[in-house]
Amino acid sequence: KAFSRIEEAEAFASKLRSNGHQVRIEAHEVKGRIWHRVRMGSFDNWADGLAAKQDFEQREKMIAYVVKQ
Repeated sequence: KAFSRIEEAEAFASKLRSNGHQVRIEAHEVKGRIWHRVRMGSFDNWADGLAAKQDFEQREKMIAYVVKQ
């Protein structure tokens, strides 16, 4: 998930951390605006990423995305 305000990203990340997830916040510029992306995980292959996505969605009841870096 991405937020335009760092405070919103930190609040979301804090909630996920309190649920046991290891997350990080990455800042990226898109069309002149800074977005703070809340990210988690790094996987050796696509299948592992998809399995983690499915587990996360079931536990947290929210949609997640797997992206290549």
